[in-house]
Amino acid sequence: MNYLRYIRLVLDFYHPWANNVGFYYGRDLGYFAEEGIDLDIHPYDPYRGDSLERVLRGEADVAYNYPNRLMMQNEAGAKLLSVAACNSRSFEALIYDTRTDIRGFEDLENRVVGVPRSPRVRAILRYMMEKAGKDPDKVIFREFYPNEPDPLDIARGKIDCVYGSFWGWEGILARLEDKHIAWKEVSELGAPYCHTQIIAVRESLAEESPELVRGFLRATYRGFLAAAKEPEEAAKSMVMVAPYFTPYQFAQAIAGIALTWNLAEWGRHDHELIHRYAQWLGEHGFLKDPTGHANDFTDRFLPETERGESLVQRAE
Repeated sequence: MNYLRYIRLVLDFYHPWANNVGFYYGRDLGYFAEEGIDLDIHPYDPYRGDSLERVLRGEADVAYNYPNRLMMQNEAGAKLLSVAACNSRSFEALIYDTRTDIRGFEDLENRVVGVPRSPRVRAILRYMMEKAGKDPDKVIFREFYPNEPDPLDIARGKIDCVYGSFWGWEGILARLEDKHIAWKEVSELGAPYCHTQIIAVRESLAEESPELVRGFLRATYRGFLAAAKEPEEAAKSMVMVAPYFTPYQFAQAIAGIALTWNLAEWGRHDHELIHRYAQWLGEHGFLKDPTGHANDFTDRFLPETERGESLVQRAE
């Protein structure tokens, strides 16, 4: 009798959202079982720490997290390895209302800017305002925690814009409610950025069970690919685990962010992008040794991918 290997994956956020769809839809389609994996998926629990911390303590096998956090953990002595980059673009954005005159960092003096609780996000905003010749001390920050800033609060008069939240979730959901919500990705604004999310494991797991890691990534890739082709069907898997959102909301978000998955080369790390981001993090005090992270990211476990023009069903 063949037994499935139990694998616990811990996610990045308090609840499942559209960028987690490859795991859930892939599980429902049987892709993980085909690889001999019994996948148990857990959202972030602030009382237990983030997904990387839980992997380090042996409470999880796989973490869905962020490149900067992995590098910071490894500087603190962890031995973690990013085995896939799930997004080729960043979700962080300046989210605004087109009825205002805010379009960039140069427009933020004397404005109330909603931001998540993140020293890195604030540092990027200050850095970019200074580059634009503006005074970041004139920004009025309204910090949100644990909830993310709501772009719909712009029209309610509570904030003037949002910076640092994800256009691929908060932005898309807000625009479904109000067509005047728009955004510019940090890459469009010329701000420092990196892959949004990565899949990480302990180095020891990768060394001792390389075929397990490869199988996990094959199933994950197939899940994301299927979701990109069938966002309405994939949305049904997400509603099962996050019924406080609708199938329509999930389908629209999945279709909207699928291009960030770079499915033709899924999981590949852009090492030059990571290097530039690490340099910025080092210059601003978030990393001690920005040059020492080349081995934190590897492509050697990635699956072969499909090629072609029609991998993604675009949002209407």
